[in-house]
Amino acid sequence: MNFVEGLPQSIKFNCILVVIDKYTKYGHFIALSNPYTVLYIAKAYLGQSAKFLPQAEWWYNTNYNTTLGMTPFEALYVYKPPIMFGVQASVVEGVQDTMAQRDQLNRTLKDNILRAQHRMKQNEDKKRTEREYQPTKKKIGQNMVTSINPPKVENDSQVQVYPAGVLDKRMVKRDSKAMTQLLVQWVNLGPEQATWEDYTVLKSQFLDFDP
Repeated sequence: MNFVEGLPQSIKFNCILVVIDKYTKYGHFIALSNPYTVLYIAKAYLGQSAKFLPQAEWWYNTNYNTTLGMTPFEALYVYKPPIMFGVQASVVEGVQDTMAQRDQLNRTLKDNILRAQHRMKQNEDKKRTEREYQPTKKKIGQNMVTSINPPKVENDSQVQVYPAGVLDKRMVKRDSKAMTQLLVQWVNLGPEQATWEDYTVLKSQFLDFDP
């Protein structure tokens, strides 16, 4: 749907509402007067398209409904809807020829639409590049850490961190006692963000951590 505006006035109209059928590309041109409102456009469109409502109703009721498992027509009348298009036996040669031409036209339209879709896909594919993603591996001490998924986050949207490996080890004195500290590389964080942590604290927070 589109509007052609800025036209010289003809009778009382100065713009056109253009509606294109998606399948056949058939155009409907409806004269409008600017300025207009949504209600005014709806009335003009319905007034023009009311004569097509029987065809729209037939199309809806003769198309397969996934909920029913059949067409609404068949659900109501208990037999399949008659085929309006397609070659059927007819004793009238003119009718036979017309139906055959219509059937061929439908096949041609479908083929043309498929080719147009293929051309559009090819044009879009030219803008794309093939990329192959491999797991990222980092060696931390004697451990190899593989990451192929996005970082996990907590409920508060903070990135989860847990020990991935140990880069170094040292002994420190605290309250006259020797304490073991580990330089920990954290998952989801870079090596430059490694921190020294008390071994006992790590073990209490991460029970499955075994450096």
